[in-house]
Amino acid sequence: MKKITFILMATALLFTTACSNSSKNNQDNREATNPSTEEVVAEVNSGKANSFVDTNGNMMTVTYDTSGEAPIAIVTYLDYQEVMLAQIPGSAWAKGAEYENEAMKWIAKENGGKLIIDGKATNFDFVE
Repeated sequence: MKKITFILMATALLFTTACSNSSKNNQDNREATNPSTEEVVAEVNSGKANSFVDTNGNMMTVTYDTSGEAPIAIVTYLDYQEVMLAQIPGSAWAKGAEYENEAMKWIAKENGGKLIIDGKATNFDFVE
């Protein structure tokens, strides 16, 4: 009888340990495969110039830099050369984010965005 009790207890202990490790591994996998919204946005086209065109055919480039503490967008459009815009904290979502400085704001969206300069908005489409 003691042998059977010991075997049942050992089996229960092994089963509990296996389930616990399996649950931890599943949690680790979920965390590894489901990055935060900010991480997703940061990874998209980071470090390379992204081209956009406005409704008048004017080209704009935006380079996203996520290497620092706060993400930035570097915008070149018409007379504005390499203007740095800081990402607005909490403004990132799965397919975009908002960046601004004193005079300019860039609202990046999935396939384009909106540039606001001194209160005047211009829409842009992404160019591949």
